[in-house]
Amino acid sequence: MRDRHVWPAGVYFFYYHDVSSNNIVPGYVRTSLKRFETEVEYIKTHFEIIRFCPAIEYLKTESLDKRYAVLCFDDGYTGAVENALPLLELKGIPAILFLSGSFVRQRRVSEAVSVDFITRNWSSEKIVKVFPGYNKTESFRSFAKRGSSFRQFEYFHDILGEKLLKERIFANEKMIRNLNSDIFTLGNHTVNHLWLPNLTASETEMEIRINHEYLSTFQGYENFLAIPYGSNDSFNTTTLLYIHDYSSDVLVKAVGGIKHKTEGDTLFIERIGLSDRKPPIHLLIRERLRKSSVCNRAVRFGYNYMLKAARKLLNQSAL
Repeated sequence: MRDRHVWPAGVYFFYYHDVSSNNIVPGYVRTSLKRFETEVEYIKTHFEIIRFCPAIEYLKTESLDKRYAVLCFDDGYTGAVENALPLLELKGIPAILFLSGSFVRQRRVSEAVSVDFITRNWSSEKIVKVFPGYNKTESFRSFAKRGSSFRQFEYFHDILGEKLLKERIFANEKMIRNLNSDIFTLGNHTVNHLWLPNLTASETEMEIRINHEYLSTFQGYENFLAIPYGSNDSFNTTTLLYIHDYSSDVLVKAVGGIKHKTEGDTLFIERIGLSDRKPPIHLLIRERLRKSSVCNRAVRFGYNYMLKAARKLLNQSAL
């Protein structure tokens, strides 16, 4: 039977968050097990699924004559570890998990989880009272991302931490250490998953380095960083200063299609996010390829600007 979905050669990085029906997890990052199984079969049929590290090598050497796919899981949700990974292991399909240390250690939950809980369970009057800077002219989610910081992160924990930690939203250290490292590898997603452009240089370095050192104690850890939030504005020149030491000169985003680009010494990886709220996978791929082609020139200009600024900072620090 003729394949209706003939995609161009390249490396397609697909990423998930949670795979469950757990309503405490934000709906926009949740995928049902049934849909996950269907999408994995689709990916397996249309692509050769490979590990993250070989995919990077293919991109660096530009030896791309096939359609490759890489499966990623961000944040380390319990549902992904308990529901999705056993299915992949049974089929021998590799994947990489980008983890935040404070979630694995069960010390904190993500800002995204806290914000979603507040949005769904609190009145707007209560939100304004508890967060005086919020004025209802924007979504609370946008407000929280704009204010992302250590201070806000701890404020969320003081308000909701004890309650949300009991929900076991994120996989714990034992679960991660028990993963089959022959199939599943681990990557860096910073300690607390904060909006990095809001942080100082020392705070950014600490978020990346401390998580790198912690995850280095796990089997299967690979020196790659997926930027929290993953949009084109979720990193800056300060972030790029630490990509060489803590991410093998690779910056992993959460937007785009397959227009991965090397600018200077840094390889910028685009990824395609999947969840129950996204279109069917074949339509989403088509949409992402089209948008990536249109946006690529403008994004590339922005990268060049940031890389030049980062090099200038590095030269100044060497003096």
